[in-house]
Formats: sequence, structure tokens, C-alpha cells
Amino acid sequence: MEEEVEEEKRGITVGEVFRVAFTQKWLILIIAVIITIAGTLGIYFGYNKTKTQYAATFTVNFTDSATGVYPDNTPFNYLSIIQLSTLESVKASDESFANLKVTEMFNSNDIDIKQTVTTVGSAAQVSYSLTVKTKYFKNIEQARDFISKLVSVPVDYITTWAGRQKHDANLESYKNADNFADRLEYLNKQAEQLEGLFADLPANFSYEKTLAAADLKNVKAQLTSVKGILNENYYVEEMATLERYKNSITALAHELKQLQDVWDKVFPDVSPDTVVRDGTYVTEATKLAQEIVDKQTSIADYSAYIKENGGSVSEDRGVYTISLPASIPAEKLEGAEKLDGELKAINDSLATLTSTYDRAFVKMYTDTSFITINGITESGGMGVIIAFALSFVLGVIVAFAVALIVAMPKYMREKRKAATAGADDGSDNPDGETAAETSVEDGNKQ
Repeated sequence: MEEEVEEEKRGITVGEVFRVAFTQKWLILIIAVIITIAGTLGIYFGYNKTKTQYAATFTVNFTDSATGVYPDNTPFNYLSIIQLSTLESVKASDESFANLKVTEMFNSNDIDIKQTVTTVGSAAQVSYSLTVKTKYFKNIEQARDFISKLVSVPVDYITTWAGRQKHDANLESYKNADNFADRLEYLNKQAEQLEGLFADLPANFSYEKTLAAADLKNVKAQLTSVKGILNENYYVEEMATLERYKNSITALAHELKQLQDVWDKVFPDVSPDTVVRDGTYVTEATKLAQEIVDKQTSIADYSAYIKENGGSVSEDRGVYTISLPASIPAEKLEGAEKLDGELKAINDSLATLTSTYDRAFVKMYTDTSFITINGITESGGMGVIIAFALSFVLGVIVAFAVALIVAMPKYMREKRKAATAGADDGSDNPDGETAAETSVEDGNKQ
């Protein structure tokens, strides 16, 4: 009994612990290797996916970007870059992004953007930083492509807007005009509009401005020539036009009679023509007089077209008698055809100039709208070397503990046996360490 108590007091030494553990060296090696490999892979490909993130710092540059207003006067909000609709739009723009779970990315707040304003002298410089968890991407190349497209959304918005701006409204109206006078008017308006638009282009568009100025000079000369032809000739292309003019005269005559009756009652001593020329009458009189004169002018124009093309128009106290020709004279049709060709040529020239300006307009904004990305980096998580080191240390500790769990019980039993036997025969090894260790090692070999 006393020997057992003495044995418990002596316990087991550190040296014995290591000797016992290393009797299981193959077990230690196997467990340590398994835990090291599994731990390294688990940290690098598992833990890191939830902790690491890609980060990009960038600036957005476009006209009036400092005031936060797009060229179309809509506000620019940097938070719109990471809104769900934007994420979905960028995902849909490229098949390589099909695997990205942008809804989860947005709902889990795994993507974020911040604005930084720094003052350099009297000027404020604005930059943005975007971060997104790496777990959504296959690799950094996919992340780089996605982030680049995402932060370029403001510039894409501007270039798309610029591309949609058309400056051919007058040319569209020209297509729908049913007479030469209206066609000529729309072409004149288009030429005048283009003069102003090209003049407003920045100085770096001097080549386009110079060519346009020369072309527009030729176009305006052609328009002047056509105007002279129209002033001397009342060309129409088909009988339907004369029929329409006849109906217009009838309708205008009815309206004119009503206006004239009002005028005669209010201003019996003066004619509408006098009021319009004088310009000193009250506004109501001038307005009414102008309406009367405009309708008289239109009736006179329509009548001239009918008469010049073989018809007749007579008037008796506001009632018009109109007779249309059986057909338009051949020489008139030939003149109309020639005039139509000239107007089409002018229209084609103006369409080309308009396309030139449209391209310059888009370029004007694409040249001044761009994104500057200061690199895309990965941060957070652990590197592979640190992950390996931690996993190795953990593997050794666990393997050592398992080795002790496996070998220590047997070692303690043998130690007690050896200590008891030594006490009975009076040997010098009362603790029986050597015998116990030998027994454990022999057991492992067996």
C-alpha cells in the first residue's frame, strides 16, 4: 500500500510522456500529415472564401461629374453602381458571369461601395472604393472582368445616351411633307440647325467643323437655287395634290368668312392688311388681322398652284369656284420630277452631315467620359504559408495527443507491474520505467 502511494506521488515525468508518445511515431506522422493537408486546404479554399474580398479603387470622369449630374441632367448616384438591377444587368451582359449569384451578393451585403472626397488646393477630387467577397467568383480574372464592367456603368450610361440622341427631326418631317414648299422649309431648318451644332463642337473637332462648313455652304447655295425655282414655278407631282389644295381653299374660305364678319363689325374702317403692316394697333386687333391675312395668303398660294397646272379658280363674295385640270401638264410634271431630284440630293447631303455630327457628338462624350481603376486587389483571409504553418502545428498537437491516448494506458499498466515486481525482488528499478517502455514498444511491434 505504501508503495502504491509513493508511485502516485512520483507520477510520470515529461521525458516519459515524450518517450511514450514517440512509441506511436507512425501514428503521429500520419495524423499530422492528414490534419496539415486538410487544414491548409480548408483554410485556403473554405475559410478564406468567406473572409477574403476583392477591392478596387477608381474615379469616374465625365462632363459635370464634379456636380454629380449626367449630361442628360439626371443625377449621378454612386450607390446605383451596386444596386441589384445594375448587378443583374452586368451579369446578363456576359455569359462568363452566368454562375454569379448577384441576388445573394446584394441581399447579404457582400458588395459595398464608398466615396472619398479629398481637397487638393481649391479643387475637390472624388474617388470610390468597391469591395466584394471573393466567394462569388471562380478566380480573380472573373472578378476583375465583373468589377471592371460594374464600375464602368456610369460611362456606359453616358455613351448609350449620346448614341440615342438624334438630330434629324427636320429630315424626318421632310419625308412626310406633301409639297415642295414644305420640303424646302424643312431642309432649310436642318441646314441652319447643323450650322449651329457644328459651331458648338469643341476646338478638337476642327477637322469636322471645317469640312461641315464647306459642305453646308454648298447646300445652302442649292437651297437658294431651289427656292428661286419654286418662286417662279408652282410644281406638283400628282393630281391628288391639286385635289387636296381645292379642298383646303374651300375650308379656308369658310373660316375666312367667319373671321371677316367679326372684323367688319369691330373694325369697319380699316383693313386687316393695314393693321398688320402698321403694327401699332392693340394686340387683339393685330392677332385677328394676322389670322385673316394668313388664310388669305394660303388661299392665294393654293389657287396659284391650281392655275399654274391647268386649272381655274374664281371668287365671288367669298365663294370660290374651282375647276381642276384633267391631268397635270407634261412640262409641269417634268419640272416637278427635276425639282424632286434636286431636293432629294440636298436631303442626302444633309443626312450625311447629320450622321457626321451624330458621330462627333458621341465622340465628344466618349472622349471625356472614362473610368480610372487603380488596380483590383485581394485582401483578408490567410496566405497559403500561414495556413500550412497553423495546420501543421495543430496537426502535431492533435497527433501527439492521440498517440498518448493510445499508448499511455498500456504504459501505466506495465509500469505498475514493473514497480510491484521490483519491490518484491528488491531490484534497483522500483518504478519499472524501462520495463514498461519496452513492453509498450514490443506491443506496438506486435
